[in-house]
Amino acid sequence: MKILAFTDFHGDEKIIAKILKKIKKEDPDILVCPGDFTVFGKNLNKIMSNFLVGKPFVFIPGNHEDGEKSVYLFAKNPEALLVHQTGIVVRGILFVGSGGGIYGRNEPTLDISKRLLAQKIKNFKKDNPKGKVVFITHRPAYGTKCDFMTEIQEYVGATNITEFIKKNPIDLHICGHIHECFNTRDKIGDTITVNPGPEGTIININNKVTVARK
Repeated sequence: MKILAFTDFHGDEKIIAKILKKIKKEDPDILVCPGDFTVFGKNLNKIMSNFLVGKPFVFIPGNHEDGEKSVYLFAKNPEALLVHQTGIVVRGILFVGSGGGIYGRNEPTLDISKRLLAQKIKNFKKDNPKGKVVFITHRPAYGTKCDFMTEIQEYVGATNITEFIKKNPIDLHICGHIHECFNTRDKIGDTITVNPGPEGTIININNKVTVARK
């Protein structure tokens, strides 16, 4: 299964054009966006409709879309699969997500939904022991290359995201939010965590997860 993940492009038309070009070239099976696809929610439907291209489009809101009603209106499109604080099986892969959030050691949206998400993972793995699980958050997990800001020499991710990954059988974690960490990847135990950047990264999920090099 080939995923094209992209994040934090903030409605930039030039970047949208590059993503669409990559979709045409790579022909991924699933599109994934972990948020901040607008500037404070402006023109959300117009921006996101670019990615209704006949493929499942899994997404969550970023801090720029947090609380926007238009997120849920857009999710009425059959291809637009909102996994904020819930989980959806897409082509045999379970996607669970927790969007929104901006700063602090704890991510409140995950605290609200972590029991539900953990139960969805447990139920899925019971029926599909070899099935793959993808966890999508806007903010990164704490303590990885995806949240370390070199200019301040600090990790700025959320510790409860890290804890959730450690406690659950997650194969891939896709995040965004920290622009300085675009196109970075790391591991939390056996889980690969990646910030795919705004122009997108190809991730293959078969017997194992592989992230394409830039």
